[in-house]
Formats: sequence, structure tokens, C-alpha cells
Amino acid sequence: MMSEGTHDQNIRRLCLQLVNPDDQAAVASIEAIVRERLKEIGKEGEFYPAEEADTHQ
Repeated sequence: MMSEGTHDQNIRRLCLQLVNPDDQAAVASIEAIVRERLKEIGKEGEFYPAEEADTHQ
């Protein structure tokens, strides 16, 4: 069993910097593209802070 706080240390991360992070349509569009690409390779992703804006469809 892994100790608390170490369970995600070996997970690869992808960080994106948007020109306008307040543009929710752009954020949702990019998130959809990334989710589709991850799905194509059999992976899933977690998106922060976009999840707070409920962009997952």
C-alpha cells in the first residue's frame, strides 16, 4: 500500500498555458481534444482547474 501523498508521484503531467484562460469555450475545446487523444491511446486524464468549471462533457 502506498503512503498518502505519494500515489501520484510517478504520473506524467502535461501542463498547458492558454493565451486567455478566462475563455471558457477555448478551455473546453482544448480539454475535449486532449481527452480524445488520451482515449485513443487508452489513457484518462484529470483536468485542473477546468473541472471546477464543469467543462467535461
